[in-house]
Amino acid sequence: MKKLLDHQKLTLIYQPGFGSWTYHLVIPKTASIKGTWGSLRVIGKIDDYILHEHNLAPRKDEDKIISINKKIRSTINKSGGDLVTVTLYLLEWFDTEEEISKVFETIML
Repeated sequence: MKKLLDHQKLTLIYQPGFGSWTYHLVIPKTASIKGTWGSLRVIGKIDDYILHEHNLAPRKDEDKIISINKKIRSTINKSGGDLVTVTLYLLEWFDTEEEISKVFETIML
């Protein structure tokens, strides 16, 4: 499992007409991560909202993005332009359930 972000402040972006990605976060320093849709799964925390496996959107030669749906926005009470605190881990095919459980224990503190 690879830590992508650790309590990093990011701006919640509102981009009208962008489909499921209308509200999203750009995950810095992820342009070099290779993968197709569905293969880039992350766990972590956005403010006080725990992410249990969420997809990153691959974008050619650009940092990946993660959609922030209405349920997440409502829970954290944030909208476009607001800052959120993000901790994210990229899941890898060889991660064990024990390793994943330890990460959840850590981020819930």
